[in-house]
Amino acid sequence: MREIKTGIGTSFLDKTESFKAGAAAITVALDNLGEKPDLLFIFTTFEYFHDEVLKGVYSLIKDVPSLGCAADGVFANSNVKTKEMVAVMALSLPGCEVSVIYRENIKNIFDTSKKLGEQFLSSISRPDFIKGNSLIYVLNNNKLTNDIVARGLVNIIGPMCNIIGGAVDGFQGGNMGPFANGKVLNDGLVLLFIQSKSPLGAGVAHGWKAFGTPLVATHTEGNRIYTLNGQPAHKIYKNFFIEKYPHIKEIDFVTDQPAFYKFAAYHPVGLAKMKGEYLIRDPYAILEDGSIVCGGEIPENSIIHLMEGTNEALLAATESATAEGMNKCGDKKLAGAVFFNCVTRLWQPNFDISSDLKIIRKKLGPNIPILGIMTRGEFATPGSGIAAFHNKTFCISLIST
Repeated sequence: MREIKTGIGTSFLDKTESFKAGAAAITVALDNLGEKPDLLFIFTTFEYFHDEVLKGVYSLIKDVPSLGCAADGVFANSNVKTKEMVAVMALSLPGCEVSVIYRENIKNIFDTSKKLGEQFLSSISRPDFIKGNSLIYVLNNNKLTNDIVARGLVNIIGPMCNIIGGAVDGFQGGNMGPFANGKVLNDGLVLLFIQSKSPLGAGVAHGWKAFGTPLVATHTEGNRIYTLNGQPAHKIYKNFFIEKYPHIKEIDFVTDQPAFYKFAAYHPVGLAKMKGEYLIRDPYAILEDGSIVCGGEIPENSIIHLMEGTNEALLAATESATAEGMNKCGDKKLAGAVFFNCVTRLWQPNFDISSDLKIIRKKLGPNIPILGIMTRGEFATPGSGIAAFHNKTFCISLIST
């Protein structure tokens, strides 16, 4: 009987040869797979003409569902690139159910998320599927509110199926996707559902630790924090850390945004959860009114912690999440890994993003195909069992045979 297999292909041609880059990547992926695929993951760095890349891929393979996007960084086996790489993972999935559903030109993201969730439920041919043998991959253009995407999907699907994915940058200029079935979506959301005969492992972790005492986000609007414990948010944030980091006393975070972000890169906001790690929010700007802007929603009157972390702790989280996914696959042979890693690791001082790939490779062994991207926030189902939109978090899926 045929078994589940994966093959990865890459191309490093420049954007002037976008069509050829897509064709070259799929050619290598098909050679490594050795048979016609049932599914493709297609990831590129930003600068390509993405319509042409997809035309190149589909010039050599027809009628195969696919999911993908452009990203700040792409990982493929031993390669890590932030420019000029197209990577394709081709999967042979005998005995599996695969469905790609999407919407574009979205006006109401909450209603659209719920409708896609309902479409997912109605499309399942085996409603008694096992949670551990199924995954929903999610890619969303971050012009659309990612927290609302997660809320809409959970509203319909709840904890019945693990969710994993990421936010695609919609603010770079030019359409970065997501991609669905060979098409670049405009302001789009895409879901890929895989139901396998074997376990599909998933793991998520971030490594950030709470610093000091809890605070109350007393006034927020969406992703902006105006006051903490009833005081201006930027002042409380800075004063919280001054004793440990006295050098920041002389820095005006409101007027010196680069200094703020350099510090905030290792000191995000954590939302306390009943179970598992904190839900992380990345503070990336302070506006003139003193409000702190984060990469995801902060509910008003929520209990938060300010967090801190080290490169070593972040890499330990990569190892932990990978181990979690492997454990969920039990003793099954692994066929491939797909992961989503926060783009802020690219911007953190002294962080080497190739370290993540080395850790994953060490855990999985030398021969398992690995594909991943840097995302503008991550979708994942943590230990609490309820999927959410995360910041500064690593999540991985593992496909077993």
